[in-house]
Amino acid sequence: MFSRDGTRLAIGGGSWYGGGGILLVDLTSGDTRLCKASELGGLPTTMLGPSVSSVWFSADDRHLIASTWSARHSAGPTLLFEVDGLEILHRGMIVTTPAPAMFHTTPTGVLVDGTDVIVRNFRATIDDLVSFGRLPPQVEAAPVPRSLTSSRLVVVGNSVITGDHGLRPPDDARSGIVVVPRAGGERVVYEGAGIRRITAIGTTRSGEELVTGGADGELDAWSWTDRWQARRIRPATRFSQPSLEGTDLVWSTYGANSITGLCALADEDRAVSVSAGGNLCVFDPSPEARAPIEDWQLPEPGTPRSLAADPDGRYLAVGIKQGGFSRSASTVSLVELRPRTIDPAWRTPAVRAMARAVAEQRTSSGALDVEMLLVLADALEQAGCTAQLSHLRHHDPHLRTCGIVDALLEGN
Repeated sequence: MFSRDGTRLAIGGGSWYGGGGILLVDLTSGDTRLCKASELGGLPTTMLGPSVSSVWFSADDRHLIASTWSARHSAGPTLLFEVDGLEILHRGMIVTTPAPAMFHTTPTGVLVDGTDVIVRNFRATIDDLVSFGRLPPQVEAAPVPRSLTSSRLVVVGNSVITGDHGLRPPDDARSGIVVVPRAGGERVVYEGAGIRRITAIGTTRSGEELVTGGADGELDAWSWTDRWQARRIRPATRFSQPSLEGTDLVWSTYGANSITGLCALADEDRAVSVSAGGNLCVFDPSPEARAPIEDWQLPEPGTPRSLAADPDGRYLAVGIKQGGFSRSASTVSLVELRPRTIDPAWRTPAVRAMARAVAEQRTSSGALDVEMLLVLADALEQAGCTAQLSHLRHHDPHLRTCGIVDALLEGN
């Protein structure tokens, strides 16, 4: 996950036999700090080969929440850390209810919405598929963002929704989404037609629709009328399994076409998916869209397993598995999305002056001033621009950068 201010990237990892930990990257300087699982604190001494399966920044970037598992994918605790620059300090354990069953379930995703810490558990019954905990009072609460990272579960209104991957037997031909009321009550499964297995889930930027990816590469948008119903965005794909020389990967849980990560982009109504075979797809989930915007094959060898979007909408981070059971090897690839297109006619004296003011006159925390970005959006609109305005008018107040401001100032 990228930090809310866009300056850092937090990476959790490990393997079947351990080798886990958290890597923090300063995206401005390129500096890194690796904290091995044995150095994190808070993990039981009896826990074999701990791995970090998911990470989540708090609203003010001062804390990091991490779900963990042990060797052979047995359940581990959810941990709370304080983050100071690239330093990670253990500050406690978050108790979730129902607690994941040790040796049976595998925590694979975590997110925070308000004061709720929500964990997704693989190989679980429907009763412990999603578990809930509470943030301690020293951690700032905030609504869950509609993008940023693929955490295997989403929040829509008063419900948590996830795919049923790991809930049904592998040979079960049915698949769908599981809706879990946050206040308790019956957990409901809504099945989708023509989906063999849902392997990834996200929301649109508005938060009004769901987007899911399937085991065969299909992409579906889900909307609510009197029930959740799926609408096909992209049919199943038929990409061949990539040749991965020098790796010892075993294809078992996923096929080459299986969607392993999916999230919305913060700047506009687009979403992005990545498959285990390395296909990256940018698409529009709206009903009017008829085809993906673009897709391409990642050049990095290995099989992608996680995905995060820069909150400014310029970069994607793709976690790529490169080693098998006996060799822990992975990499994170930063992918630059299509550069901002700035028409020279938009660079009026008023627009350039406003862009310089935005870059120079920041808030006390160093972030860009969202009120000034609104003025810049108005100036661009008067200059004839229509394509970039939503990004400026819905800019995350934590961010220290803006791709449109940078593009307007190029050459100045």
